[in-house]
Amino acid sequence: NFSFSDIVINNNTEWLRDKNITQNVIVKPGATLTIKENVSIYIQNENKESENSGIQFVIGGTLKVLGDRQNPIFIGPRSKSNDKNYWQGLKFDSTQNNSVIDFLNLSNATNALDIRSPVKISNTTIKSSGRNAVYIDSENSDSIYFSNIEILDSEGISLFIELGNVNIDWLSIRKGVGP
Repeated sequence: NFSFSDIVINNNTEWLRDKNITQNVIVKPGATLTIKENVSIYIQNENKESENSGIQFVIGGTLKVLGDRQNPIFIGPRSKSNDKNYWQGLKFDSTQNNSVIDFLNLSNATNALDIRSPVKISNTTIKSSGRNAVYIDSENSDSIYFSNIEILDSEGISLFIELGNVNIDWLSIRKGVGP
Protein backbone atom coordinates (compact mmCIF):
# COMPACT_ATOMS: atom_id res chain seq x y z
CA ASN A 1 0.00 0.00 0.00
CA PHE A 2 1.48 3.26 -1.14
CA SER A 3 -0.15 6.41 0.21
CA PHE A 4 0.56 10.10 0.22
CA SER A 5 -0.05 12.50 3.05
CA ASP A 6 -2.97 14.85 2.58
CA ILE A 7 -2.69 18.42 1.33
CA VAL A 8 -3.89 20.35 4.39
CA ILE A 9 -4.94 23.98 3.97
CA ASN A 10 -4.71 25.76 7.34
CA ASN A 11 -4.45 29.34 6.03
CA ASN A 12 -6.10 31.33 3.27
CA THR A 13 -4.66 30.01 0.00
CA GLU A 14 -5.14 30.88 -3.68
CA TRP A 15 -4.55 28.51 -6.58
CA LEU A 16 -3.82 30.56 -9.70
CA ARG A 17 -2.29 27.86 -11.92
CA ASP A 18 -3.17 24.30 -12.93
CA LYS A 19 -2.54 21.64 -10.27
CA ASN A 20 -1.95 17.89 -10.37
CA ILE A 21 -3.52 16.38 -7.25
CA THR A 22 -2.38 12.96 -6.03
CA GLN A 23 -3.82 13.04 -2.49
CA ASN A 24 -6.77 14.37 -0.51
CA VAL A 25 -7.17 18.12 -0.12
CA ILE A 26 -8.39 19.12 3.36
CA VAL A 27 -9.53 22.71 3.95
CA LYS A 28 -9.53 23.20 7.73
CA PRO A 29 -12.14 25.32 9.58
CA GLY A 30 -11.14 28.99 9.48
CA ALA A 31 -9.17 28.58 6.22
CA THR A 32 -10.25 29.47 2.67
CA LEU A 33 -9.08 27.83 -0.54
CA THR A 34 -9.75 30.07 -3.55
CA ILE A 35 -9.39 28.65 -7.06
CA LYS A 36 -9.26 31.39 -9.70
CA GLU A 37 -10.59 31.39 -13.29
CA ASN A 38 -9.06 29.24 -16.01
CA VAL A 39 -7.44 26.80 -13.54
CA SER A 40 -7.64 23.05 -14.07
CA ILE A 41 -7.27 20.68 -11.14
CA TYR A 42 -6.19 17.33 -12.54
CA ILE A 43 -6.86 14.37 -10.27
CA GLN A 44 -4.19 11.69 -10.64
CA ASN A 45 -5.61 8.67 -8.89
CA GLU A 46 -3.19 5.96 -9.93
CA ASN A 47 -3.49 3.83 -6.78
CA LYS A 48 -7.21 3.12 -6.56
CA GLU A 49 -7.95 0.11 -4.39
CA SER A 50 -11.74 -0.04 -4.55
CA GLU A 51 -14.75 1.91 -5.75
CA ASN A 52 -14.87 3.85 -2.47
CA SER A 53 -11.19 4.71 -2.36
CA GLY A 54 -9.71 7.70 -4.02
CA ILE A 55 -8.93 11.32 -3.71
CA GLN A 56 -11.41 13.80 -2.31
CA PHE A 57 -11.63 17.44 -1.29
CA VAL A 58 -12.95 17.78 2.28
CA ILE A 59 -14.11 21.30 2.97
CA GLY A 60 -14.22 22.14 6.68
CA GLY A 61 -13.51 25.83 6.08
CA THR A 62 -14.41 27.69 2.88
CA LEU A 63 -13.99 26.80 -0.79
CA LYS A 64 -14.29 29.55 -3.40
CA VAL A 65 -14.26 28.32 -6.99
CA LEU A 66 -14.31 31.53 -9.02
CA GLY A 67 -14.38 30.76 -12.71
CA ASP A 68 -16.13 32.76 -15.38
CA ARG A 69 -18.03 31.98 -18.57
CA GLN A 70 -14.92 32.17 -20.81
CA ASN A 71 -12.58 30.59 -18.24
CA PRO A 72 -14.36 27.91 -16.19
CA ILE A 73 -12.54 25.81 -13.64
CA PHE A 74 -12.15 22.08 -14.25
CA ILE A 75 -11.72 19.34 -11.63
CA GLY A 76 -11.33 15.75 -12.80
CA PRO A 77 -8.95 13.38 -14.59
CA ARG A 78 -6.46 14.87 -17.07
CA SER A 79 -7.36 12.34 -19.77
CA LYS A 80 -10.85 11.34 -20.80
CA SER A 81 -11.96 8.43 -18.63
CA ASN A 82 -14.91 6.04 -18.61
CA ASP A 83 -14.30 5.43 -14.88
CA LYS A 84 -17.19 7.18 -13.07
CA ASN A 85 -15.51 6.44 -9.73
CA TYR A 86 -12.11 7.89 -10.63
CA TRP A 87 -12.05 10.08 -7.50
CA GLN A 88 -14.39 10.81 -4.60
CA GLY A 89 -15.49 14.41 -5.24
CA LEU A 90 -16.06 17.52 -3.12
CA LYS A 91 -17.37 17.02 0.43
CA PHE A 92 -18.67 20.09 2.26
CA ASP A 93 -18.59 19.21 5.98
CA SER A 94 -21.04 20.67 8.49
CA THR A 95 -18.29 23.02 9.72
CA GLN A 96 -17.77 24.77 6.37
CA ASN A 97 -19.26 28.19 5.70
CA ASN A 98 -19.56 30.75 2.91
CA SER A 99 -18.41 28.36 0.17
CA VAL A 100 -19.17 29.55 -3.35
CA ILE A 101 -18.78 27.69 -6.63
CA ASP A 102 -19.20 29.57 -9.91
CA PHE A 103 -18.36 28.19 -13.35
CA LEU A 104 -17.04 24.73 -12.44
CA ASN A 105 -16.85 21.66 -14.69
CA LEU A 106 -16.49 18.58 -12.50
CA SER A 107 -16.16 15.05 -13.85
CA ASN A 108 -15.72 11.37 -12.99
CA ALA A 109 -16.31 11.63 -9.20
CA THR A 110 -18.14 8.93 -7.24
CA ASN A 111 -20.09 11.54 -5.23
CA ALA A 112 -19.37 14.77 -7.10
CA LEU A 113 -20.92 17.12 -4.51
CA ASP A 114 -21.54 15.79 -0.98
CA ILE A 115 -23.14 18.74 0.82
CA ARG A 116 -23.59 18.83 4.62
CA SER A 117 -24.01 22.62 5.08
CA PRO A 118 -25.07 25.73 3.12
CA VAL A 119 -23.25 26.51 -0.14
CA LYS A 120 -23.96 28.59 -3.24
CA ILE A 121 -23.32 26.78 -6.51
CA SER A 122 -23.94 28.31 -9.92
CA ASN A 123 -23.04 27.81 -13.58
CA THR A 124 -21.73 24.32 -12.89
CA THR A 125 -21.66 21.09 -14.92
CA ILE A 126 -21.31 17.70 -13.23
CA LYS A 127 -20.47 14.86 -15.60
CA SER A 128 -20.09 11.08 -15.23
CA SER A 129 -20.70 10.47 -11.51
CA GLY A 130 -20.48 6.92 -10.19
CA ARG A 131 -22.95 7.17 -7.31
CA ASN A 132 -24.70 10.50 -6.51
CA ALA A 133 -23.91 13.55 -8.61
CA VAL A 134 -25.31 15.76 -5.81
CA TYR A 135 -26.08 14.46 -2.31
CA ILE A 136 -27.48 16.87 0.30
CA ASP A 137 -27.81 16.13 4.02
CA SER A 138 -27.70 19.45 5.90
CA GLU A 139 -29.21 20.00 9.33
CA ASN A 140 -28.38 23.71 9.10
CA SER A 141 -31.38 26.00 8.56
CA ASP A 142 -29.50 28.24 6.12
CA SER A 143 -30.21 27.60 2.47
CA ILE A 144 -28.27 25.72 -0.15
CA TYR A 145 -28.52 27.56 -3.48
CA PHE A 146 -28.25 26.07 -6.95
CA SER A 147 -28.46 28.18 -10.09
CA ASN A 148 -27.83 27.05 -13.66
CA ILE A 149 -26.67 23.49 -12.87
CA GLU A 150 -26.30 20.68 -15.40
CA ILE A 151 -25.92 17.03 -14.39
CA LEU A 152 -24.97 14.60 -17.16
CA ASP A 153 -24.53 10.84 -17.33
CA SER A 154 -24.80 9.94 -13.64
CA GLU A 155 -24.59 6.23 -12.83
CA GLY A 156 -26.47 6.65 -9.54
CA ILE A 157 -28.99 9.22 -8.37
CA SER A 158 -28.40 12.59 -10.01
CA LEU A 159 -29.87 14.74 -7.20
CA PHE A 160 -30.53 13.25 -3.75
CA ILE A 161 -31.88 15.55 -1.02
CA GLU A 162 -31.88 13.73 2.32
CA LEU A 163 -32.27 16.84 4.47
CA GLY A 164 -31.81 20.54 3.86
CA ASN A 165 -33.33 23.82 2.78
CA VAL A 166 -32.56 23.84 -0.96
CA ASN A 167 -33.32 26.61 -3.48
CA ILE A 168 -32.99 25.68 -7.16
CA ASP A 169 -33.04 28.15 -10.05
CA TRP A 170 -32.67 25.98 -13.15
CA LEU A 171 -31.22 22.49 -12.93
CA SER A 172 -31.01 20.07 -15.86
CA ILE A 173 -30.51 16.31 -15.56
CA ARG A 174 -29.70 14.28 -18.67
CA LYS A 175 -28.85 10.60 -19.05
CA GLY A 176 -29.19 9.93 -15.35
CA VAL A 177 -30.53 6.84 -13.66
CA GLY A 178 -32.68 6.75 -10.57
CA PRO A 179 -33.80 4.27 -7.96
